[in-house]
Amino acid sequence: FFFSVVVAVRLQGWRCPARPARTPSAQRPVATMAEDTSAQDYVRVKRRNTIIFLYVQLSDTASDLRQKLSAISKVDAAEMKLFLDKNGDVPLDEKKSLADQKVENDQEIFLVYRTEDGSSWEPVEVGAPEEGA
Repeated sequence: FFFSVVVAVRLQGWRCPARPARTPSAQRPVATMAEDTSAQDYVRVKRRNTIIFLYVQLSDTASDLRQKLSAISKVDAAEMKLFLDKNGDVPLDEKKSLADQKVENDQEIFLVYRTEDGSSWEPVEVGAPEEGA
């Protein structure tokens, strides 16, 4: 008898006054980024042993990417340079969009910083994965 009463009360939506009612999941606020990332593309920005997964729009330019990376790494955007290849032969054009440069979703982009003396750029270095990993 006791069990059936408890079940009946729970089915009618009774809540203990000490517990706040839960908001249905459809009405709960969701922490979102500035834009909906479900349909966005991303690139993998590599430097030495670091990989940064960066949400992008294909209309972004290299300058836009450097600004996003600057916010993450706290390095001035003017001190960064981006390349499409790991040899450092094909730099991203500052004025063209990623789409114009044939950058696709999940593509690797390589990041280098200006050297400490400010006269040149460091070489592109990408850490090799450890054996057995």
